[in-house]
Formats: sequence, C-alpha cells, structure tokens
Amino acid sequence: YGLIAFLAALLYFLTIFIFVKKNAYPFRFMYPGLFTFFFFLVLPIVFTVWIGFTNLGTGHLLNKAQVKDIIAQESYEAEEAQARNLHYVLLGNEGGLEIFAKE
Repeated sequence: YGLIAFLAALLYFLTIFIFVKKNAYPFRFMYPGLFTFFFFLVLPIVFTVWIGFTNLGTGHLLNKAQVKDIIAQESYEAEEAQARNLHYVLLGNEGGLEIFAKE
C-alpha cells in the first residue's frame, strides 16, 4: 500500500502545484488529459506487464500430479450412450494426453 499512498500524495501535490503557481498556468488545461491518458492507458499496460511476470494467475493452483489425478477420475456417460472401451494414456515427460478407442 506504500506505493499507492506515494502515488496518491504525488498526484495531490502535483494538482496543488499546477493550480497555485502562476508559471504552471498552461498545465491547467493539459492536466485532465494527461491524467486521463496515464490512468486509462499507461497504468493498465504497466499492471498487465507486472501481472505477466508474477505467479498470481489461477492456472497454478494445482501441481502436475494433482491435475493428472483429477483427469484420471473424470468420467461421464450419457444414459443413451453405447458402451465402448475408451482408454486414455497420460504421457510422462511429454505432458500430452492420448485418447483412443478399442473396438
């Protein structure tokens, strides 16, 4: 939260400086556009890059062994389906899934 507090304080003092100093008069008209540009364009890009290099996504909640166990336990058969011998093989180091039907 320190970074957010620092940015909020910087924004506050920058606003005060722009609207108090007579030398900064031209920036009064540029300030809303620059603020909007930063808030809606630069900040989301920076946030996306930051999230891209962290492990905060939901895709890393389970390890590989847990995922293999869950896939091995999943099965669904419709009531009107005909019985078939469907086998699948989890390949070791390749990480692939091979499905084949035995007739």
